[in-house]
Amino acid sequence: VDFDAFLKALQGTPQETDGETYVLMNIPYADFYKAELDENAAAVDAVTSATKMKPRTGTLAGGSYHVNSDGSDISGVIYPVFVQDMSVLKDKKQVTDSDSVSITVTNRGQESTTEYKGRDALFENPSYAYYILNEKPARYKVLTVGDDGAFTFGTVSGRAATVEGVTAQVNYETHHGNDAEIVLTGTGIESEAIVSGVIVTDSDGAKYGLTHIEGIWRQTQIGWRDTSTVAGKTFTNVRFILRDNVIDCPLEFTVKPKLNAEITAEFTGTRELSVTGTESMTNAKVTVTYTTGERPNIETHTVADNADIVNGKVTLTEDALSGQAYTVKIVSDNYADKSVSNVKLADTPDTPDNPDTPDTPDTPDTPDNPDTPDTPDTPDNTNTAQGGCYVATAVYGSYDCPEVWTLRRFRDNVLAETWYGRLFIRLYYAVSPTAVKLFGNTQLFQDFFRARLDTLVSELQADGVESTPYEDKAW
Repeated sequence: VDFDAFLKALQGTPQETDGETYVLMNIPYADFYKAELDENAAAVDAVTSATKMKPRTGTLAGGSYHVNSDGSDISGVIYPVFVQDMSVLKDKKQVTDSDSVSITVTNRGQESTTEYKGRDALFENPSYAYYILNEKPARYKVLTVGDDGAFTFGTVSGRAATVEGVTAQVNYETHHGNDAEIVLTGTGIESEAIVSGVIVTDSDGAKYGLTHIEGIWRQTQIGWRDTSTVAGKTFTNVRFILRDNVIDCPLEFTVKPKLNAEITAEFTGTRELSVTGTESMTNAKVTVTYTTGERPNIETHTVADNADIVNGKVTLTEDALSGQAYTVKIVSDNYADKSVSNVKLADTPDTPDNPDTPDTPDTPDTPDNPDTPDTPDTPDNTNTAQGGCYVATAVYGSYDCPEVWTLRRFRDNVLAETWYGRLFIRLYYAVSPTAVKLFGNTQLFQDFFRARLDTLVSELQADGVESTPYEDKAW
């Protein structure tokens, strides 16, 4: 019996091995992408997550790992590595088949516990933690250790396969909160595949590495939370780095810049909308919709489809319904899509008196009691709840999107249930319309409130507040 090897195994010390040794290792994003990108490319940093739950959900963050057990980060990639000398890992954590990590998460109000055993336990472990593989993997990176002890990793081994005919659909104002999301079809990547990384290349040859949850989800959906660094660029290739393959998808799509101008929409008749703020948009088209029903039976009705704006007006194909909330979406050739939500037709004015019937003389007004002051209107008797979540709508671009649905539920079902909550709502509706009108389209306003609202929405959803379509309460 090799007692030295036995003791090392008990102590978690790497055993010396002859010949080639392959491990599965936790590689920080910056280290993983460094060799794959150009020298001048921006470093890919760990993702700071406000959701707390998604980074710890294997089905959502598959291929990644996180160091912090509170779910506040996504640290990097789990990937096969060739190690020439196992002694360089003597200070790193070795994960074995006897290791396990139990993770409990709450997503969409449902709590679940998953136990990650053996190699899968790398999912919640330190950077450079490793698991020794018994056979040579299909793809791997080679580890090199510098004189200073720093780790560097080469490019993924082997040649990339090319898949032709892939198409991209670019979506803006998405319910994930990203500025732009790209849905790719025709990649041939299976839903069970582990996507370790994605690299997109623009028409100038610059490469960008994407991170999980924020930029990679559901295998073939990618995007950017903030498009400021890629707005206006055309992309010509998407490379998927899988656990066992590398796939290049030559294609072409453009990420359009955001329009930093306020767009307004209001009904000027039952079949006519006035739209302003689109003057700088080229070939602007308007679609007007409204929804009925509840999940899973929601129906979308279209009353203007890709309609032209003529002299600032849009003509509908049918009469608008009084009190119904409509969403007005504007698309153009040169700017990202933009929407105006909760657009309503004003109530029909009262029918005038019959001129043939003489008016009944007015009863003289009773003078006000000087000792009794008039009672001012308050949100309790003016249906303020249906006035709109001004700040959230300005930030997310829509009154009817999952984030705002969550916030509206919180307002109606939590805040409105207490006197101090109602006081906060009154103050909010007194201040927010003016603030949004003055500053809503500024970058400082967007950045400041986006970060805080994202955190609040994530915490509310983690606590079970739904993000499904919602009708405001008249409280």
